[in-house]
Amino acid sequence: MELNDEHIDNEIRKRVALMDDCYPDALPPPDQLWELILLKRKRRRSLKIRRAWSIAASVIFMVAVTSIWRMSKTEPDKKDNPLPYVSVTTQKNEAIEYINRLCSRNNISCTKSAFKELREELEASSIKLIEVNKQIAVFGNDAQLLRAKTRIENHQTRIIKAMVQML
Repeated sequence: MELNDEHIDNEIRKRVALMDDCYPDALPPPDQLWELILLKRKRRRSLKIRRAWSIAASVIFMVAVTSIWRMSKTEPDKKDNPLPYVSVTTQKNEAIEYINRLCSRNNISCTKSAFKELREELEASSIKLIEVNKQIAVFGNDAQLLRAKTRIENHQTRIIKAMVQML
């Protein structure tokens, strides 16, 4: 019991003792009533503790789920991307978009045969990269497939660099 409860209990007991002669006979004896009151207090206290623990567990669960969800949304997949925050495919796509924009303006370099050969080789390597990615999806992260994927991506990077230099 808390200090306040004991003080209140003592005060009530004193007053009940003073009124002992006018206590109704239909009610159970005072000692039995006190036991029932104390039992009810214990139950209330245990319910409060259970509620507090269930609320704390719910909050911890929600925080954990939210943080896991946020981490899965914000972190790139480290298996496919060696750089922690910059996507290689995003950089390649931006470079290809840049090349396409320059070629759409009728750039003379885009009509040269060497540039066209590089573009065809880039398309062919993109097709091969798609095939390797499909094989990785089927067979998992096989070392040979991952090396092949890295070689194709490096080759694409060299092609894109050469195309940008020609422009």
